[in-house]
Amino acid sequence: GNVDVNSENKYSFKFTNTGNEPLKITNAKGSCGCTVPSWRKKDGSSTWAPGESGEIRVRYDTKRVGVINKSVTIQSNAMNSDNITKSKKDSEGKVIGGTSTIRIKGEVKAPKTNATPMKPAQGPVNSSE
Repeated sequence: GNVDVNSENKYSFKFTNTGNEPLKITNAKGSCGCTVPSWRKKDGSSTWAPGESGEIRVRYDTKRVGVINKSVTIQSNAMNSDNITKSKKDSEGKVIGGTSTIRIKGEVKAPKTNATPMKPAQGPVNSSE
């Protein structure tokens, strides 16, 4: 979405472990230094039991005006092939997890100003009074 320049910009991507095994997120990395994810639970762990919900919180630096098109790459043991962009397989070729990507798109808007453009003075200016 659209955000104002220099604003506090955080977003949470919510998920639920729909599998039969604990979901373990081993890493989450932003595509650049201006996109910072955090995924650990309040207790510091990064494992979610079957049926448990969680979130990946992402902070985006809004110091630069312009279009946002960033990603966060997540490494986990998730088996849902619909969301895995790069599979990790065991020695027998069985998928044991992989890499998923979430995208952040929008625009950082310049601040609105209340200034009214002024029309320059017309004709000669006499400053010798």
